[in-house]
Amino acid sequence: MRTVSAACGELVDALTAAGFRASVDPEQLVTDPGCVWVQPREVRDATLAGGGTLVVWLYLIVADVETEQAMTLLDDTLDGVLALVAVAASDDVIDLSSAVILPSNPTTPLPAYRLAADLDL
Repeated sequence: MRTVSAACGELVDALTAAGFRASVDPEQLVTDPGCVWVQPREVRDATLAGGGTLVVWLYLIVADVETEQAMTLLDDTLDGVLALVAVAASDDVIDLSSAVILPSNPTTPLPAYRLAADLDL
């Protein structure tokens, strides 16, 4: 059975290899022009033999720019991320109205999309 840490690490590595700035640690994210925050949420269907499904939320985050520019950056990021992961069957809504406050910018909510993905453990 893969650990939560290993599954998230492999996803971060895949996102990074595809050209995205990605991390599970929000303090490491650089939002100019954008980044992906990988946030583990829950394990489903765990078995005694090991394995299960890890649900992660992917926050696609961009800098505090004009609305139209933010939407363009977020749409481009979404297209690229969807080429790497499938939206989770358990949470198949892509939230287009998320906003994220990061430690590096604690006073300004940043534009973001949020989607869930299922990872095998």
